Amino acid sequence: MRPIPVLMYHHINLHKWDMVTITPAVFEGQMEYLYKAGYRTLKIDELISYMSGGLALPQKAVVVTFDDGWLDNYIYAFPVLKKYKINAAVFLITNRVENASLQNIVKDSIAWFKKRMLIYTNTILSRLYLKIKKK
Repeated sequence: MRPIPVLMYHHINLHKWDMVTITPAVFEGQMEYLYKAGYRTLKIDELISYMSGGLALPQKAVVVTFDDGWLDNYIYAFPVLKKYKINAAVFLITNRVENASLQNIVKDSIAWFKKRMLIYTNTILSRLYLKIKKK
Protein backbone atom coordinates (compact mmCIF):
# COMPACT_ATOMS: atom_id res chain seq x y z
CA MET A 1 0.00 0.00 0.00
CA ARG A 2 1.45 3.33 -1.03
CA PRO A 3 1.25 6.29 1.37
CA ILE A 4 -1.40 8.95 0.80
CA PRO A 5 -0.39 12.56 1.56
CA VAL A 6 -2.46 14.35 4.18
CA LEU A 7 -2.52 18.15 4.09
CA MET A 8 -3.36 19.31 7.61
CA TYR A 9 -4.36 22.89 8.33
CA HIS A 10 -5.12 24.78 11.53
CA HIS A 11 -5.77 28.41 10.64
CA ILE A 12 -6.50 30.13 7.32
CA ASN A 13 -6.38 33.81 8.18
CA LEU A 14 -5.35 37.22 6.83
CA HIS A 15 -3.27 37.76 9.96
CA LYS A 16 -0.48 35.19 9.94
CA TRP A 17 0.51 35.27 13.60
CA ASP A 18 2.09 31.86 14.10
CA MET A 19 3.50 28.72 12.48
CA VAL A 20 0.09 27.03 12.07
CA THR A 21 -1.57 29.87 10.12
CA ILE A 22 -1.48 30.45 6.37
CA THR A 23 -3.11 33.27 4.46
CA PRO A 24 -6.24 32.72 2.36
CA ALA A 25 -4.21 33.52 -0.79
CA VAL A 26 -1.65 30.80 -0.03
CA PHE A 27 -4.41 28.32 0.82
CA GLU A 28 -6.28 29.09 -2.40
CA GLY A 29 -3.08 28.65 -4.40
CA GLN A 30 -2.56 25.21 -2.88
CA MET A 31 -6.16 24.11 -3.54
CA GLU A 32 -6.06 25.51 -7.07
CA TYR A 33 -2.90 23.48 -7.71
CA LEU A 34 -4.56 20.27 -6.49
CA TYR A 35 -7.58 20.95 -8.69
CA LYS A 36 -5.64 21.83 -11.85
CA ALA A 37 -3.13 19.01 -11.39
CA GLY A 38 -5.97 16.47 -11.25
CA TYR A 39 -5.65 15.33 -7.65
CA ARG A 40 -8.52 13.38 -6.14
CA THR A 41 -9.26 14.70 -2.66
CA LEU A 42 -10.40 11.82 -0.52
CA LYS A 43 -13.09 11.72 2.11
CA ILE A 44 -12.03 10.03 5.35
CA ASP A 45 -14.20 7.00 4.65
CA GLU A 46 -12.44 6.58 1.28
CA LEU A 47 -9.05 6.74 3.01
CA ILE A 48 -10.16 4.13 5.52
CA SER A 49 -11.50 1.92 2.74
CA TYR A 50 -8.17 2.23 0.91
CA MET A 51 -6.24 1.41 4.10
CA SER A 52 -8.32 -1.73 4.62
CA GLY A 53 -7.78 -2.87 1.03
CA GLY A 54 -11.29 -2.16 -0.20
CA LEU A 55 -10.56 0.74 -2.57
CA ALA A 56 -8.05 1.29 -5.36
CA LEU A 57 -6.92 4.89 -5.79
CA PRO A 58 -5.46 6.88 -8.65
CA GLN A 59 -1.81 7.96 -8.36
CA LYS A 60 -2.85 11.50 -7.53
CA ALA A 61 -4.80 11.17 -4.29
CA VAL A 62 -4.60 13.39 -1.21
CA VAL A 63 -6.51 14.06 2.02
CA VAL A 64 -7.23 17.61 3.23
CA THR A 65 -7.91 18.08 6.94
CA PHE A 66 -8.46 20.90 9.43
CA ASP A 67 -7.63 20.53 13.11
CA ASP A 68 -9.77 22.04 15.84
CA GLY A 69 -12.61 23.49 13.71
CA TRP A 70 -11.74 27.19 14.00
CA LEU A 71 -14.18 29.74 12.57
CA ASP A 72 -11.59 30.92 10.05
CA ASN A 73 -11.77 27.46 8.46
CA TYR A 74 -15.34 28.26 7.50
CA ILE A 75 -14.82 31.92 6.65
CA TYR A 76 -11.72 31.54 4.47
CA ALA A 77 -11.31 27.86 3.55
CA PHE A 78 -14.91 26.86 2.87
CA PRO A 79 -15.45 29.15 -0.18
CA VAL A 80 -12.18 27.90 -1.70
CA LEU A 81 -13.04 24.25 -1.07
CA LYS A 82 -16.42 24.84 -2.67
CA LYS A 83 -14.90 26.65 -5.66
CA TYR A 84 -12.48 23.81 -6.46
CA LYS A 85 -14.77 20.95 -5.33
CA ILE A 86 -12.26 19.83 -2.71
CA ASN A 87 -13.29 17.25 -0.12
CA ALA A 88 -12.03 17.95 3.40
CA ALA A 89 -12.43 16.73 6.97
CA VAL A 90 -12.64 18.86 10.09
CA PHE A 91 -11.51 17.39 13.42
CA LEU A 92 -13.38 19.29 16.12
CA ILE A 93 -12.45 19.89 19.72
CA THR A 94 -15.59 18.30 21.11
CA ASN A 95 -15.72 20.16 24.42
CA ARG A 96 -15.94 23.46 22.49
CA VAL A 97 -18.80 22.48 20.18
CA GLU A 98 -21.48 23.49 22.67
CA ASN A 99 -20.32 27.12 22.50
CA ALA A 100 -20.31 27.27 18.69
CA SER A 101 -23.19 28.59 16.61
CA LEU A 102 -24.08 28.08 12.95
CA GLN A 103 -27.18 30.34 13.10
CA ASN A 104 -25.93 32.77 10.45
CA ILE A 105 -24.88 30.20 7.83
CA VAL A 106 -27.29 29.93 4.92
CA LYS A 107 -29.01 26.61 4.28
CA ASP A 108 -27.36 25.81 0.92
CA SER A 109 -23.93 26.32 2.46
CA ILE A 110 -24.79 23.92 5.27
CA ALA A 111 -25.94 21.28 2.77
CA TRP A 112 -22.74 21.62 0.74
CA PHE A 113 -20.65 21.70 3.91
CA LYS A 114 -22.16 18.40 5.06
CA LYS A 115 -21.62 16.79 1.66
CA ARG A 116 -18.04 17.91 0.99
CA MET A 117 -16.47 18.80 4.32
CA LEU A 118 -17.01 15.95 6.74
CA ILE A 119 -16.72 16.70 10.41
CA TYR A 120 -15.10 14.16 12.72
CA THR A 121 -13.81 14.02 16.22
CA ASN A 122 -10.51 12.44 17.11
CA THR A 123 -12.42 9.82 19.12
CA ILE A 124 -14.41 8.68 16.07
CA LEU A 125 -11.34 8.48 13.85
CA SER A 126 -9.36 6.62 16.52
CA ARG A 127 -12.09 3.99 16.75
CA LEU A 128 -12.12 3.56 12.96
CA TYR A 129 -8.33 3.28 12.85
CA LEU A 130 -8.27 0.69 15.63
CA LYS A 131 -10.96 -1.32 13.82
CA ILE A 132 -8.82 -1.43 10.67
CA LYS A 133 -5.64 -2.20 12.60
CA LYS A 134 -7.24 -5.26 14.22
CA LYS A 135 -7.95 -6.86 10.81
